Amino acid sequence: MSDIREISNPSDKVTIDYADIDAARLAVIALGMGQYGIEGDNGLPILAFYGAERWVMATYKMGFEKWMQTIPADRLAAALETVANVGERTSINDIVGKAHEMAAVIRKRSNA
Repeated sequence: MSDIREISNPSDKVTIDYADIDAARLAVIALGMGQYGIEGDNGLPILAFYGAERWVMATYKMGFEKWMQTIPADRLAAALETVANVGERTSINDIVGKAHEMAAVIRKRSNA
């Protein structure tokens, strides 16, 4: 069951399927390097000023690297593959293209 959420970013309106919350959060953190968030209840704040390590510790009660290891590569790739534009892309930032490229690299490395 999907739960489409908007990714907070300074460019075009972009969404991600939030059904796998942990994978979606990690995908957006990786995609925006902390500069993007996820809208809605129980979403993901923009971590540029708060810090991913601090937020993960407060949310998951473990360090960022340990939390990251709890999310298998295939789930992370699947979350990245759900990133989609709402309407036509107008920004030079191709968030969707970057997400899909990251997913392809993750899938290639995990199948090697």
